[in-house]
Amino acid sequence: MCNPDANALIGGLKSMSKRLFLCLLTLLAANGWCAEIPRVDGFIAGQPVRFIVDTGASEVVIPQQLATRLGIAFEHGELARYETAGGTVTGRRIRLESIKVGNVEALGIVAHVPTQDNGLMEPLLGMSFLKNITLMLHSGTVSFLP
Repeated sequence: MCNPDANALIGGLKSMSKRLFLCLLTLLAANGWCAEIPRVDGFIAGQPVRFIVDTGASEVVIPQQLATRLGIAFEHGELARYETAGGTVTGRRIRLESIKVGNVEALGIVAHVPTQDNGLMEPLLGMSFLKNITLMLHSGTVSFLP
């Protein structure tokens, strides 16, 4: 059973490095604390997707299988390497036509499509989208304000 104060505690740790943050989450989970990973419904180029909200991700990240299903041409994107909590990941940097979450829509957002399977099953809504909006997390509810 989750400690009800876990979401409030985790929400207050914004300035912490992602690696340290993940270590803390592991420690909290081992002691009976947990927090729901915030997810939101949205659209990539008008097609529905469910994102994991990840303020630690520099860019939006789209698993290769999903990018293919959505018809996103990523093969000719710029080859780039990214440092993640799980290590270095190589992928293609692209610009998406649009991303929309709630009443917030952004055009030409930079995204990353990993070239190898890293176990990511859902797209990450990273800072390339989130940097220009206000994100509010409260009691498991995610709100976006332009």
